[in-house]
Amino acid sequence: MFFSLCRKIDLELVYLDSTVSTKKDLDFLKYLKLFPQIFSDTEIFTGTGYNPSVATDHFFSDEFRELVREMSSDDRMLSYSEFKKKVEEKEFTHLITYFSGISVDHSCLRWQVLNSFHFILMAFLNDYGYDFQKTSKGKISGLAKSLPSNRLIKNAYTFIERACLNNNKEVRNAVSALSGV
Repeated sequence: MFFSLCRKIDLELVYLDSTVSTKKDLDFLKYLKLFPQIFSDTEIFTGTGYNPSVATDHFFSDEFRELVREMSSDDRMLSYSEFKKKVEEKEFTHLITYFSGISVDHSCLRWQVLNSFHFILMAFLNDYGYDFQKTSKGKISGLAKSLPSNRLIKNAYTFIERACLNNNKEVRNAVSALSGV
């Protein structure tokens, strides 16, 4: 559902004049472009021996976009009962298989991807969320220290640089905590 909201915002945004937009406006859009890449760009697996031609720990980008599109109907989000019905009809089998296949073994690539997304999402919420959604730098650091190291964070950082969010304070804090720097 989160990605459906991101898609809806992206589609409804007709034009943003970068000459009068604030850095915060532009960063918001950069986050929206970054989020799906974490789950669909196989460069995140560089150096792991992952086979990018088989979508075991990632989604093919077209398939991901279609899944996101299916989460909304007639310009509104699916209700829980509508989503549940689609699940029963096996419409989201790949999505459910993906998340059901996340191993408690934190070396699992899916877990590593989700962990990378989690920390970037915390940065986004620190930038744009309500006060009660914000996570302090100390808490982010403590969480990162309580988890096994994330071997994909350096690759995820490549996406962050490509999205030009590498100078964003909240992103730097999250990535620094996760990479142990």
